[in-house]
Amino acid sequence: LEKVSGDNSISLICGVSGGIDSMVLLYLLHRAKVNCTVAHCNYQLRGEESEKDMRLVEEMSAMWGYDCVTARFDPSDAEESNTQIWARDMRYTMFRDLRQELNADFIATAHHKEDQVETILQKIFRGSGPAAWSGMDICDGDLFRPLLSVSKEEIRAFAQSQHVPFREDQTNRTSKYARNLIRNELAPDLDKLITGWKQ
Repeated sequence: LEKVSGDNSISLICGVSGGIDSMVLLYLLHRAKVNCTVAHCNYQLRGEESEKDMRLVEEMSAMWGYDCVTARFDPSDAEESNTQIWARDMRYTMFRDLRQELNADFIATAHHKEDQVETILQKIFRGSGPAAWSGMDICDGDLFRPLLSVSKEEIRAFAQSQHVPFREDQTNRTSKYARNLIRNELAPDLDKLITGWKQ
């Protein structure tokens, strides 16, 4: 972020859900005076909770001087597919369409260190070979992930110290999806059994 701080020649599309990771990223972009447009996806999967997420993102974007583009998606479109895959496809299609429309340089997302670990574990469990175990890069094509080397613990501590507003998605506490299963059940057990396994 230091490299693009205050550089008006670089513009970003920043995906913001309203959760702690993306709200911290948006706050950092604001502090660094990075030129960006906020993109928020409302999948309407959690009723009023989804609406509250949307309102927070829109309100804080305005407060920090950013335009916010919100897209609503119909969850019934995902009935015959995996909801998470459907949501991801909708999200990145929207981000890339917006990037093209606004001629932005990159799409910024709030992936962090634990996301990296979960991504690699999922690839291993699916049978991918070592060539695929490198995970995500900070810069990868049109994607920019400035928090990739930052831990969730560090993000939480920063949000608390800077009073960054965010909303908790309660569905993240369930282990219905593979990533949540790794995060909520497998990772805590590995933390107890194998010190430093994430590194």
